Amino acid sequence: MLPLPVEGLRVLDLSRLLPGPFCTLCLADFGAEVIKIEDIERGDGVRWLPPLQPGSTVGAWHLMLNRGKQSVALNLKDPRGKDVFLRLAETADVLLEGFRPGVMQRLGLDYAALHARNPRLIYCSLTGYGQDGPYAQLAGHDLNYLGLAGVLALLGPADGPPSVPGVQIAELGGGGQLALIGILLALLARATSGVGQYVDVAMLDGSFAWLQRAASLAFATGMEPRRGSFDLAGKYACYQVYECRDGGYLAVGALEAHFWATLCRQLGLPELIPLQFDDARREEVLATVRARFMQRARDEWFAELRELDACVTPVRSVTEALADPHFRERGLLLETADPRHGPLRQLGQPFRLSDAPPRPPTPAPELGEHTDAQLSALGYSTEELATLRAERVIR
Repeated sequence: MLPLPVEGLRVLDLSRLLPGPFCTLCLADFGAEVIKIEDIERGDGVRWLPPLQPGSTVGAWHLMLNRGKQSVALNLKDPRGKDVFLRLAETADVLLEGFRPGVMQRLGLDYAALHARNPRLIYCSLTGYGQDGPYAQLAGHDLNYLGLAGVLALLGPADGPPSVPGVQIAELGGGGQLALIGILLALLARATSGVGQYVDVAMLDGSFAWLQRAASLAFATGMEPRRGSFDLAGKYACYQVYECRDGGYLAVGALEAHFWATLCRQLGLPELIPLQFDDARREEVLATVRARFMQRARDEWFAELRELDACVTPVRSVTEALADPHFRERGLLLETADPRHGPLRQLGQPFRLSDAPPRPPTPAPELGEHTDAQLSALGYSTEELATLRAERVIR
C-alpha cells in the first residue's frame, strides 16, 4: 500500500458547521493531521445541533463531520490566544477559515500576516459570496446561494414554485468539495514553487459554475432556460420522474435514442420512439408514459427494467438508501465504535484509491481535547498552560 495521499500534512481548520468541516473531513480521512481551532466557550456549533447521538449530549452530525480530527480551544480575541495561533500557523501546511471577509484581518490573522510567517502556507477562505463583489458581506445559507446563482429557479415542476432541496447542494458541492479541490491544486503548485498561496472559494461561485447546460442554452439561443423548458429540466418524457401505483416514484434518464427505444419497447409503447423530442406532441407523450407507470408499483417496475439499458431507477427514501447493500460494498457506510458515544453509523468517503484507501475512522474530538498536547509541542510549559487556562485563554 502507498502512503495516504495527504499523510503528514498539517491543517488548521477554523471553519464551523458544514462546508469547511466537510472539506477537512476528507483531508483527515486520507491522512492529514487536522486541528480544529474552536472557541473556548461552545466550540463549533455543530457539536450541539440535534439530533443528538443516543445517550449523549453531542450532536450526531459533529461525530460524523469531525471524526479523526483534533480540537484546540483558543480565545483568539486575547493577544495570548492569538500568539498561540500564530505559532501553530508557523507549523501548518494548510489553513481553512469560513468567516465573513474582513474578520481574519481584524484579528491580525489574514493571509498577508500568516504568509509573512510561513510562506509555504496555503490559506483557504470559504465563504458564501467570496472576498469581493457587491454581495461579499451578505449573510446566507444554501438556499440563498442557489437562488442567486440561478440554480434554484431550475428545480421543481414547471407549474409550481422552485423546490427547496433536501440536501445542501451549494454548501457541500459548491463549497466544501470545491475548497478541497482548490487546496489540492495549491498543494500541487507548491510542490513545484515551494510557496503557498491564497485560495478564495465562494459557495455562490460554486453553484453558479454548475449552470453548464442551462448557460450553454442561454448563450446559444438567447432564450431563458426555465424548469420544465429544456431537456435536462423535465421538458421531455425521456428525462422525467414518474409516480407509480403504490405512490413510489421512478427516475427515468433515457436521454440517448437507444435508451429511449429500449424503454418504449419494454413498456409496450413502440409508437413513442420517434416522438422522443417532438415538441408538438410532448404533452401527449408525457401523459401516455405517466399512465403506463401508474399501472404497477415502483419496485415491480424496477425488477422488470433494471436489467435493461434504459436508465430507470427507483427514487429511494433516505432510509432505503442507507439500507442499500450497494453503498456498503462501495465503502460508503461505516460502523465505528466510539468509546465515549457508543456505536456509530456514518458515511464514508466517495473517493476510491486502489493503493491508498482512507484510514480507519477514529472518534471526533471533545472540545479542547488536544489543546495541551498541541501547545506542549510548541514549547508551552505545564505552568504556562495552567495560567492560560485559568485566565480563559485556552480550554
